[in-house]
Amino acid sequence: MKGMTHHRDCLIKQINEQDDTLCIALQQKRAKLNLELCRSKQLVQDARTSVEKLITKVENWLEPVMGFPELRLN
Repeated sequence: MKGMTHHRDCLIKQINEQDDTLCIALQQKRAKLNLELCRSKQLVQDARTSVEKLITKVENWLEPVMGFPELRLN
């Protein structure tokens, strides 16, 4: 019986160690994904800002032209 108990205890210890290793790996993966998400959000925000600036430039460029109906874009 004592041998079975020792074997069981060893298995439990091994499972707990693997569980700890998996938890650490999952935490690292989560941190990496969160960082990638933050970077992606920043890239989207930067792109949005660039597009807004471009739209403003185009609007400013077109503003003088809009007074001439023959030059208006359809």
